Amino acid sequence: MAGGSNGPPELNGAQYVYPTRTLAEVRADVYAGLGFIDPLANVPKKALSAIRDDIIATLGFPDPQTNTATRTLLEMRTELMRRLGFSVQATNPPPGMGLLLDAIINHANQTVFQRIELDLGSQSPPAQMVDDSDPTSNDVHYLPVLDLATAEAKAHYKQDDAKLYLDMSEKFYADKVRSRPPNLTATLTSMIVESQQVAYRRYESGVDVYSLSPFSADSDLTTIDYQPVQALATGRAKAAFGQKDASLYLDQYERYMNDAEKRFPSNARSVCTLAVANAQKQLYWRYSMLRNEMWFSWDTVIGQRFYDVPKVGADTLEFRKISWVGFQDSSTWLPMSEGIDPLWFTQTTQGPPIAYELGSTLEIWPEPEKEYTIWLKGHIGLQVFETDNDATTIDPHPVFLMALANAKQHYKQPDAPSIFRQLEVHIGNLNAGSFGLKRFIPAPPEPVRCQWPVMRATPRATWRGE
Repeated sequence: MAGGSNGPPELNGAQYVYPTRTLAEVRADVYAGLGFIDPLANVPKKALSAIRDDIIATLGFPDPQTNTATRTLLEMRTELMRRLGFSVQATNPPPGMGLLLDAIINHANQTVFQRIELDLGSQSPPAQMVDDSDPTSNDVHYLPVLDLATAEAKAHYKQDDAKLYLDMSEKFYADKVRSRPPNLTATLTSMIVESQQVAYRRYESGVDVYSLSPFSADSDLTTIDYQPVQALATGRAKAAFGQKDASLYLDQYERYMNDAEKRFPSNARSVCTLAVANAQKQLYWRYSMLRNEMWFSWDTVIGQRFYDVPKVGADTLEFRKISWVGFQDSSTWLPMSEGIDPLWFTQTTQGPPIAYELGSTLEIWPEPEKEYTIWLKGHIGLQVFETDNDATTIDPHPVFLMALANAKQHYKQPDAPSIFRQLEVHIGNLNAGSFGLKRFIPAPPEPVRCQWPVMRATPRATWRGE
């Protein structure tokens, strides 16, 4: 601090920073003291595609892309001509026949792909085969493509066995449907999305803190713990496809959520938030030693008597806790007395302010005839918690102790009295230290004495003062 001048010292170094913690930090400490675990913080997450793959495996559905084989356009056209009975011309098709067969093969390639609904996943439809070296789709086996193309070609050339090859192609689809239901990817994706929404609402703890991020890609992670999401989605999928063990996974989901409820009761966040806010409010008004005091100042305006509550940054003066009021005229400091007599309002003269009065604003009297600096020394006003990032107004440790004690009492935890005693000891230590270098000797409690009432004769009342 700089010296050599009157008035509040001017800062020339680092100032003392009062310890503060945010509402979220104190509440997290209360959670820990209660033994609660926030179910929406630091949880294991999993990608949408990974959950879907796990569910498909649990359902016992095979991957349609396993054991696939491809053939080039040339190989498919050559084999198709042999099936049509044009083996001799297989390498040199008649004019127009090659283009016709290429179109039939491309149509069959697209149809088979779409029939097994791979386009609903991450795969894109196969590209048109143009060059002889272009392969069939690597997402499906070439045989059903060749069978379907053969059936269409034989029907075009009016060959009697067209239906034989069409039936072979349809048998492939039927086998796929039995082993892997159609529209499986979209169905499971919808179930996973809905399951996360259901589980999220069950928590009830972070609805106004955590936002549920929707899935927009297969790589997106769950917003909450993936385990109840996967259990619920699996149970719903098994029920939808008629598998008997669906209840096993639904029961697993319920047990998980019930355990989560025990670890973090419903509405615990609101309860703990209110406990922290009320604790700070009670401590602020009960113990003056916990309130921080500072100087506030501003310059007067000629002819203006009323001024707003002064602020220094985010700190606001508490009107009800002012210890000194005065004004500065150059290097001269003069005090101001509290209270303005309404009779003074008949005087219209301006001059140095000698009195003040506090209401919704600060009023000084008389109106200043020139610019003065008004100085007030008082306690910083209580800052109400509005967001999780708002800092405590007073020492955060007693706030934490009182909030924890009240929360433990609310949840009927047996060690609530122990926390209250810790708070009392802490406040006692702070109170002892508030006397500076003076000795603080707590006075012993006065003994309770039992006194017998003194019986005195009461004179009879007399009239007329007799």
